[in-house]
Amino acid sequence: MIARVWPGDEGAKRAVLGDWRTMPFAAAGYDAVIGDNCLAFLSYPDGLEQVVAQVRRVLRPDGLAVFRVFVAPQTPPSDDDLIRFAYSLKGKSQDAFRWRIAMHTANCAPTPNVLANDVWLEFRRLFPKPEELLRANGWEEGSFSVLELYRGSEMMISFPTVDELSGVALRQFGQMDLHSSGDYPMSEHCPFVVLRGFAAT
Repeated sequence: MIARVWPGDEGAKRAVLGDWRTMPFAAAGYDAVIGDNCLAFLSYPDGLEQVVAQVRRVLRPDGLAVFRVFVAPQTPPSDDDLIRFAYSLKGKSQDAFRWRIAMHTANCAPTPNVLANDVWLEFRRLFPKPEELLRANGWEEGSFSVLELYRGSEMMISFPTVDELSGVALRQFGQMDLHSSGDYPMSEHCPFVVLRGFAAT
């Protein structure tokens, strides 16, 4: 994947394949750390705690961390709310639908962590006739191909609430702010999370 999107190392610019939980970088070497939806595939709280600690380690004291993060609502929506949301996406990407179903599955689970197969089961429970949603929204046949891949998968996805996220982040950082990431379906559940200032340890 890196080879497909990275034009090549040049001077101080280089791409490194690594793990967010064990970043192969020296301490206090960076002014900023930026991630886009990289936290959704880490377990809560353990995986998230590891990443936040690593981010603090590699940042300089006046550094900044910015993540676009999926956060579950404090109160789960009803089934009817989800169905209305799905049918409101006519002519729009179905990615928002997939993520909303996944978030709802986590929202209703004992912890923010769910298996992809559980997302598939929730999708089929809410939409036993998915072809009706395809027709109503003008989505092409095969639009649910990613959800199909979830069937039987033990891949873990995590959707903490803002309170759960801040409970972890503020053990390492002194401040956590939320900012809108735009105006698109699901943007209200996908803010930019900005971390700054080291917490006392």
